[in-house]
Amino acid sequence: MRVQVRARERRARTQARVRRQLLWRLRRLRRRLLLQRPPETVLRLVVRFIREEATSGLLLLFCAVVALIWANSPWSSAYFALWQTPIALKVGAFGLEKPLLLWINEGLMALFFFVIGLEIKREL
Repeated sequence: MRVQVRARERRARTQARVRRQLLWRLRRLRRRLLLQRPPETVLRLVVRFIREEATSGLLLLFCAVVALIWANSPWSSAYFALWQTPIALKVGAFGLEKPLLLWINEGLMALFFFVIGLEIKREL
């Protein structure tokens, strides 16, 4: 009787060990497959990530953290020099050259509030 119980326990332990090994191999295979996806599958994942509503918030949060770390690092001079990089918009003889900081503060903020206005109008 005890021999049968011990044999069952041994079988159960062996089955559990085999199950764990199979799950581990399956997880490893999944990780490998994620890295070896064809380009169209990766592109589909990127498009799905962009379509998510939380994506813009996550991207903004990530960029803010990177900017804070960069501005307070030993390379802060490069960070502040980036903001003073001149950006030019020229059409024929007409030209407008301003630092990157002004393009963002004036141009992109105007665009931002325009989009916000459109969203409010759509909601009403």
